[in-house]
Amino acid sequence: MLKKVLLCCFFLLGLFGLAAAQNKIVSGKVISSEDNSPAVGVTVQQKGTNNGTQTDIDGNYKLNVSGENAVLVFRFVGLKNLEVPVTSETLDVTMELDQKMLSEVVITGYSTESKERSMMSTSVVNSKLIKDVPFVDINQMLQGNAPGVMVGANSGQPGSSTNIRVRGVGSITAG
Repeated sequence: MLKKVLLCCFFLLGLFGLAAAQNKIVSGKVISSEDNSPAVGVTVQQKGTNNGTQTDIDGNYKLNVSGENAVLVFRFVGLKNLEVPVTSETLDVTMELDQKMLSEVVITGYSTESKERSMMSTSVVNSKLIKDVPFVDINQMLQGNAPGVMVGANSGQPGSSTNIRVRGVGSITAG
């Protein structure tokens, strides 16, 4: 009977030891190498899992990592992806700028994809086009500078709201 109790105790201690050794909380700070500022919104994910988080406004993150040979993957649009093995509970990283990636990405209000794979009509309104022209608001700036954008006033009152239609009434299907 005593052997069975001791065997059960050793077994339970072994299980608790394995659980404690495999799970740990890793935290740290992510900064951009360009200006040494905190990188906000960087995705921090344990490689090979769905376990992940994002950095806060100060570039800090905290993630519960499992496994002994865990690797963290840091991703952000415009910065080079970074894979770092977990060697301690505090892991600070510096991410480098990726100039090539910035010119090949189309960012919309709801997704990000490569320029080659984009199936939507996109246009660019850059600062060279509008720098010397005075505008009261962003609505007037878009009028005539982005194809398919129609800006109209809701009323004749000064300061009243405007109505912006992107490929709406003037499109083929008028949808």
